[in-house]
Order: sequence, then C-alpha cells, then structure tokens
Amino acid sequence: MKTKFFLSWSGQNSRSHDLARALHDWLPKVIQVLDPRFSDDFLKPGQIWSKSLAIELDECRIGIFCLTPENLKSPWMLFEAGVFLRGERVCPLLLGLDPGALKNLPYAQFQALSFNSVGVFKLIQNLNQTLAAEQRLKDKHLDEVFLAHWPALDKDIKTILSKEVEGESPILEEVLQVLKTNGLMHSGYKFSNGFESPALYTAVSNLAKKRLFILGRKNRKFFDKGYKAFFDKLPDKLKNGFQFRVLFLDPKSPDNILNSAQQLDDFKSELEKCVASGKKYLEQRGIKASDHCRAYSSQRNSAIIVADDLVLHCSSIVDSAGLAKPLTDASFSVINANSPCGKELLDSFESFWNSAKPI
Repeated sequence: MKTKFFLSWSGQNSRSHDLARALHDWLPKVIQVLDPRFSDDFLKPGQIWSKSLAIELDECRIGIFCLTPENLKSPWMLFEAGVFLRGERVCPLLLGLDPGALKNLPYAQFQALSFNSVGVFKLIQNLNQTLAAEQRLKDKHLDEVFLAHWPALDKDIKTILSKEVEGESPILEEVLQVLKTNGLMHSGYKFSNGFESPALYTAVSNLAKKRLFILGRKNRKFFDKGYKAFFDKLPDKLKNGFQFRVLFLDPKSPDNILNSAQQLDDFKSELEKCVASGKKYLEQRGIKASDHCRAYSSQRNSAIIVADDLVLHCSSIVDSAGLAKPLTDASFSVINANSPCGKELLDSFESFWNSAKPI
C-alpha cells in the first residue's frame, strides 16, 4: 500500500508550482511507495473544490508546502495549511527564503527545510520515517538512491531559480500596486514590514525602467541568483540609458563605523566577500563594476532604494547599546521622488555616492 503525501503550491506557472511539480515527479523515484498528491491531479472542473481538497488532505500523512518569496503569504496556501494542521506532519520547503521569513505565519511552528541537497535529503529521511516498518528503506540504501537521483532534481532547481517570476504574495502585490502609482505618492506610503526582503527586491527590480539606486551595507540579498533575470538584462538596459547604482559599506571603514553597523566577529570579512561577489556578478556580464558600485565609509542613518520616481526609505534601527540591527523585513516608507522629503532622500543618496569610492 502506498503512502500519500500532499504538495501545496500556488500560482500557475510560478516557481512554487514548478517546484511542487518537480518533487511530484522526482520523489517516487527515490522512495517508490510514496504517492504524491498534487491539486492538478484531483481538482476537476465542476467539483466543489473545498470538499475535494478536504477529503484529499485527510488521506495524506504529510504536507509539503513549497514556499518562495512570491507566495509566502498566499491566501490559498494559508488556507491549505489551516486545513492540513490536523495532519501528522507539515514540512515548509523554502526556495529563496530564510526560515526567519516564516515568523508570524502558520508554517513557523514546523521545522522548515531549504531547497538544497541537505534540505531535500532531510525531507526524504522524514518521508521514509512515515512509512510502515516493512516499507522503509535502510539508511545505506536511502543514501545510495538519493545520490543517484539528486543530480536530476538539482538541474530542475537551477532552471526554476532562473525563471523570471510574477509574485502573488500580498506584500509583493501591494508594493507592485504602489510602485505603479507614481503620481499619487506626494504624501508617502508606509508598509509595516518587508524592507530588504526578496519580495521587495523582486518588485523594484521588475518595475524599475529608468533607474535603480540602492544604499545598503552588504547588499548580499540583491546580488543573488534569485535576480539573475534582472542582471542578465542589465547590460542592454544600461546601453539604453538605464541608471544603476549600488552603495556598499566599505570593509576598510574605521572600526567605529564597522562596529556600529553590525557587531559580528566576522562582519568585516563577510562584507569583503559581499563586495567581491557583487563586483564579480556584474563583471561576469561585461559590466564595469566601478561605474555602478561604490563603497562609503561614513555612518548611515537610513537605507534608501530609488526605483524610477519613487524612494523607498527605512530608518536605521539601533539596540540599547547603539548598535545597528538588521533591516530585513523592517517597516519602510515609499515616497514620491519629487516631493520635498523625496528630494531630500535623493540628495542624501547623491551625497553618499559622491563621497564614496568605486569598488
């Protein structure tokens, strides 16, 4: 008898859908008694979908939720998670997300796994443990079949990561909507969370047509394979007049500047790696990094992203010791670049840019 498990996804032709489909086809090759259930397989036109889904989930012993930055807060997946909470096990599988992104979501109470060789192997170990004793694979056999079949799934992962996405996460959709209303932003617009998040970077990289400026520190999240499509198109966009500028904190800054930015023993070396990685990312595409990236050595009071005629702004957050906290998922404002405040923030960016040195 085969063991059913459910694959949750959202967004037709999305990375979440592609990830779930890849697992649907791959997992039974590793553990043949697994019977993956995919909503495409059992939700038919004319059916009462909620009833069909509830029946299907009731028969599944584990639910795998394929989460990406685009669908993290998808109402559909949150509904399925709510229905499936009575199941034996729930496993959030993360593509392009850190576990911290699950905070305050139903998935946060479960152990999340990253979509890489370590995470997927842990997933099949968990699936193997749900089987009846006579169906389980021995540890050595499980290792062997995983190593034999992993390259095929790894190839699929790389294809999925290179896909240009259209997000459906509520915060992404909200950001997209605001970024499209350039003429209505004179009084500003505030978001309660999401700064420096994959959803936000996806929004600004997809929508910026004239310019994209970033005043960050490490900028590690932006120079990432999740935005490969943006960077692959960047050489042609630059030829057509697109302005692209990124400011890093200089790893050679005075100790008091580095310590106030982040109190980690390896922060300086990590910063050096991020600057080198950003430079390499551009030069691999024939872009002269020194024309578009600079390093500053002064105290930063806020993080700024300029996308066309909008300025996204997040004030620095410090702890009781005066040390800067990470801004990932912090609240931020979106302001018209032509408003008084927007012009002031643009002037601040230009001041940093003019005083910084090319990397």
